[in-house]
Amino acid sequence: MEEFEKMAADAGLHYQSYPKTRLINVTDKFEVIQSFYTTTGTVVFRDSNNKYKQQRKTVRDMDYAEFIRLCSNPDEILDNYLLKEE
Repeated sequence: MEEFEKMAADAGLHYQSYPKTRLINVTDKFEVIQSFYTTTGTVVFRDSNNKYKQQRKTVRDMDYAEFIRLCSNPDEILDNYLLKEE
């Protein structure tokens, strides 16, 4: 967890951790909350904080370094995960 905290701080990201659920919420540079579950590497990407008109994408097996990198580049989250056609 210390390495995650250092990486988040170095990237200028704000985060909140919830040890009981092993969840970390990071606020990206667009002020959108992105979630990372530390035990599974599961990520939930969102395109807004509006719970009624929100697009979500769940990604499995991501490491926290990649998660921090993406939260530092939210355009990449939009382009590669949320707006990408499946």
